[in-house]
Amino acid sequence: MNKSSRTLILLALCGQIIKTSVVHACTVTATGFQFGAIDPLVATDHESTSTITVTCPSLTAYTISLSPGAGTYSQREMTSGSEILNYNLYTSSLYTSIWGDGTGSTSTVSGATDSNGSTQTVYGRLPHQPTAMPGSYSDSIVVTVIY
Repeated sequence: MNKSSRTLILLALCGQIIKTSVVHACTVTATGFQFGAIDPLVATDHESTSTITVTCPSLTAYTISLSPGAGTYSQREMTSGSEILNYNLYTSSLYTSIWGDGTGSTSTVSGATDSNGSTQTVYGRLPHQPTAMPGSYSDSIVVTVIY
């Protein structure tokens, strides 16, 4: 066996080792927010919750980050045509820590899950906006799970 043949055998063996390592796939599901009807004449904030569920085949640690959507992390925006409603997403019902990607003043949420799944609650707040115009408003948030 010459040197190049031995190298090929070594690469083939390494390839088998890599192929036999198990990379498990986790699933992620999320529910949407419903802030309900907004009356700009009533000076009240609107709050809602959503859930993110992470399920993996074996015990796995994870970190969840959220995108800023149409706005920024400091001020997310829902739109209806050219109209905008400001809102934000938080890591707890205290509404003090903005759920983002961990940069700036945002936080991520970590946990661990297995085949039973683990659910994290997202807390949304839509502050009173007296100039809100009638319409159906929406925004899209990307949920990223690193495990």
